[in-house]
Amino acid sequence: MRISSALCEDIKRDGTYDQVDAEHIAMTLESMYDGLCLNLLMYPSFFTREKARQQIRAYLALVFPTHFSTPAA
Repeated sequence: MRISSALCEDIKRDGTYDQVDAEHIAMTLESMYDGLCLNLLMYPSFFTREKARQQIRAYLALVFPTHFSTPAA
């Protein structure tokens, strides 16, 4: 998680996201990765890597809107 925290901290500094807690964002991302991996294993005919990628990008667009755009549905 230290890498995720460092990356989130870099984005926070670059985008002047003063209200963002980089450590909290990194922990949330790590939790999402775990849950999405389980979904991929449990529901392979419904849940795809692309859907997982879109969910992560949608979350990143919420917390870092200057750096990420919301993926198309």
